[in-house]
Amino acid sequence: MTGRNVNSNYRYGFNGKEKDSEFQNNYDYGFRIYNAKIAKFLSVDPLIKKYPELTPYQFASNTPISAIDLDGLEGVVATNLKIINTSTGIKITGAIELKLKVINLSSKDDFELNLNDAFLEIKDFTTSNLEGPVAVRQSFYKFDSKTGSWDRNSLKDQTVEYDFSIKVSVEQINNLSQAKDNDFIFAIVDDIGSTFKDAYGQEHNTGGFVNKMGGSVGFIKTSSWLNLGHTNIHEWFHVLGLGDIEAKNNVKELKKRLMWHLGGNTGNEVTALEKTEILDHLVPKIKFPLLGGKYISPNYNSKKILIETLDDSNKKIKYDKKKLK
Repeated sequence: MTGRNVNSNYRYGFNGKEKDSEFQNNYDYGFRIYNAKIAKFLSVDPLIKKYPELTPYQFASNTPISAIDLDGLEGVVATNLKIINTSTGIKITGAIELKLKVINLSSKDDFELNLNDAFLEIKDFTTSNLEGPVAVRQSFYKFDSKTGSWDRNSLKDQTVEYDFSIKVSVEQINNLSQAKDNDFIFAIVDDIGSTFKDAYGQEHNTGGFVNKMGGSVGFIKTSSWLNLGHTNIHEWFHVLGLGDIEAKNNVKELKKRLMWHLGGNTGNEVTALEKTEILDHLVPKIKFPLLGGKYISPNYNSKKILIETLDDSNKKIKYDKKKLK
């Protein structure tokens, strides 16, 4: 374009991947090399056994318009998405894969933080609560199975059943180069000095927080992380789309809920409604007809959010800056 200056030394191109300095048509996807000239990977997909229905040289599960190939492994976080009409409403099925990356930015070593035990608890709790059938009554659009679309002019009180298989992986990363902008990331830090006020104006210390409900980045101080089975899972379920519970009525029962936020929690219960809210947040059913059976997580700008939050003086986060590289 006339008058436009281009930096010829810029190393990144298609899908934001780094170009090979010697072979300019090649892009490094980590596990495979993609050649843009012939529009193919130069080696087979290492997950070919997991997806036998796809060609071993496929890109983004053969959905290049609606998905990208993240690292040469796979291009979706949800597959086999289907909506079925039932006698009482609709049934939504599919397979969801969730990935959480954890970086230890605290002064404690990994052994002190019991990382393996914590990772296992997060995986087991998430799978046991989200996998399998769960149903709620709600008012939603009628689904036209003939056209495969929602009837936006017709709301219906119906039973909406979800039945997903869930796979959760939690892995430790040692530097930000191992994270991507569409990753869920947890940072373990030494302390969080900021406080928060509940719905009734009472001030509390902060054990952990996420950048927003349904956000992609969480921060947990070491003392809270070591409270296995609660704070880390509580913050993880914020990432999955749940909000806090703050109420003064029926407190004894509410304290049994995972998302209780006023102290004195006695349990980790997740209701059927909360489970469906999470599933609908992860893969919005309203979008199903447009997805072609597959869904990829969007760009959350996770790395940028992580760095900016650590630098936010209002958060008063203490961490080992030597570990942030």
